[in-house]
Amino acid sequence: MTARRAIALLLALTAVAAAAVALRAAFRARGPATPAESVTLGLALQPPSALAMIAERQGYFAAEGLDVTVQPFPSGKRALEALLAGQVEAATTAETPVVFASFERRDFRIAASIAVSHGILKVVARRDRGIAAPGDLRGKRVATQEASAAHFFLHLFLLKHGLSAGDVALSYRNVEDLPAALAKGDIDAFCMREPMVSRGKALLGDRAVVFAEPSLYLWTEQLVAAAVLVDRRPEALRRMLRGLIRAEDWASGHRDGAIRIVAARLGADESEIASLWNELELKVALRQPLLLGLEEEARWAVAGGWISRTPKPNFLDFVYPDALAAVKPGAVTLIR
Repeated sequence: MTARRAIALLLALTAVAAAAVALRAAFRARGPATPAESVTLGLALQPPSALAMIAERQGYFAAEGLDVTVQPFPSGKRALEALLAGQVEAATTAETPVVFASFERRDFRIAASIAVSHGILKVVARRDRGIAAPGDLRGKRVATQEASAAHFFLHLFLLKHGLSAGDVALSYRNVEDLPAALAKGDIDAFCMREPMVSRGKALLGDRAVVFAEPSLYLWTEQLVAAAVLVDRRPEALRRMLRGLIRAEDWASGHRDGAIRIVAARLGADESEIASLWNELELKVALRQPLLLGLEEEARWAVAGGWISRTPKPNFLDFVYPDALAAVKPGAVTLIR
């Protein structure tokens, strides 16, 4: 080795050593990595919760520094009940359970809407019980989940076809029990969304008839947070929203992949989820129609006698826009 090459090698080794020293100093100055925050999420097993399913499966919550423990529930109503019982810190749910809870509790907030859908709810009935058109439901045994989006939709559906809740034998059951009850003949029809609609159809075969009214009702799926999470750990909520926004961005360009994730989480056929995908708008936002829907459903709940307490809540008190405004300002368009 020549003297010149030896000097060059020595200089290179010196530079590497200096860089290593500088890197160690930088790590010491920065301190240990920030540990992931732990959050429990009550996940409603329904298609409008798709963004939460995608964020979980794709690792977007973890990428935002969250260790999310997901607890699945058959419906948003049950997920919200778990939040109110202190079992989870956040939950996905349609707006109707929020309305009912708001008359009793003040310790939760809507952080964002994560989906809207115009046509996800349907009525499945037994053709062999003489039901061929919506009007044939008169006098029949119809079931749904009480105090849910399906309950409100059923009210609107019956009204459109000249009926009311008093014109049918209305009963309430758990979401997951509806298809089997229809197949056994315990009820003549039920109102619900996927995957229960397809399960009911599969059990009945050609004896099933399905009624849809896509323009009748706007389902709005919410991310609801416990007040203690909002007040004490707002950064955790912001991270969760950023994970959902990542899921929104990914789903917009990966339709088939998103459908696969949702179908797998729901235990549904991909074809079932694909058939309703165009009925879902997956977007993290807070829009004015949310407040209008909450107000309308509150009037219905009071008029129908399901809620006796008054006065009606101010739903602005239940919306927490600050977290979403911090991570995606243009997504907050409701008037405050």
